[in-house]
Formats: sequence, C-alpha cells, structure tokens
Amino acid sequence: FYYAELLNDHLSRFDLAAVEYTKVALADIAKIDPAPDENGNKPEPQKPGKWLENATFNAILAYDVEATKFEKTEKLPENSEKTQLAIPEIKQRLLEACLRYIKYVPKGSQRTEVMYKTAQIFDRYNYFDRAAQIYGAIALEYPESSLAEYSANLMLDVFNRQEDWAKMNE
Repeated sequence: FYYAELLNDHLSRFDLAAVEYTKVALADIAKIDPAPDENGNKPEPQKPGKWLENATFNAILAYDVEATKFEKTEKLPENSEKTQLAIPEIKQRLLEACLRYIKYVPKGSQRTEVMYKTAQIFDRYNYFDRAAQIYGAIALEYPESSLAEYSANLMLDVFNRQEDWAKMNE
C-alpha cells in the first residue's frame, strides 16, 4: 500500500499506482472471498486487511486520472448513439475498480460516487441497461445523496435515448 502511495502522491505515476493499489485490494479480497481449493471446497472467509477500502478507492482515483487523460483524445464513432461500443482498456480498468469497490466495500464512504462513475462509463459506451440499473439504484437506495436527483434524471435520459417509453413510464 505504501509503495502505491509513493507512486501516487510523490511521483505522480498514477498508472503504476493504480496497479499497486489493485494488488493490495485483490490480496484483501482473496481473504474475504477465497477461491475454492483443488477439491472444490471453499475455505472459510477471513477478515480483510486494513487497506481494503482505501486501496480499492485509491485505485479508482488513480485509474480515473489516466482515464481522464484518455478522454481528452478519445473519438467516439459517429452515429453510435444506440450501438454498444467497446470499452477502451483504461476505462475497462477503471470500471473493474469501481465494480470491485461496489461489491467488496458495501458500506464505503464513497459508494454513491463510485456507483455514479460506474453508471457514467456504462452510459458513455451505450450499455444502457447497466447504466439505467445503477442510476436507478442510486436514486432509490440513496435518496439523500447529492447524486440521487441527477441519477434519476439520467436514468430517464437513458430510457429516452432508447425510446423505451414503457420503462420511462414505470
């Protein structure tokens, strides 16, 4: 964890820091969600290390810096409003980091922000069902969040772009 912090905070090597934070997060996840052994028996889960929340969130922040740089030069295909697009590698890594946080840090202090970022990635690349599902979850499960109203509106926007009037009226 400290090596990732050094890369992130002092050397501004966000690409390498993200990888190191991810390693820390995956090590803790292996403790709480161990893989089955060769006989198919799943060991008892253990308590995660103390860096799970920080490592998972810091990986998101580091990948986000790299993804933001990528977005400045990214050119989405024209007339692709409804076609699912391939998610670029850096965005895929960011998405995986977000999904990891959502799954393994259920009471995380940045949960709604991470869910929102996840929905935005799905929305940008036209994975409408996933985006709408997450936007809806933010609006319904976290109504006091500053992102709840935005999420509700974006969910409706997704349905509008799909011309899915039935879902829009639900």
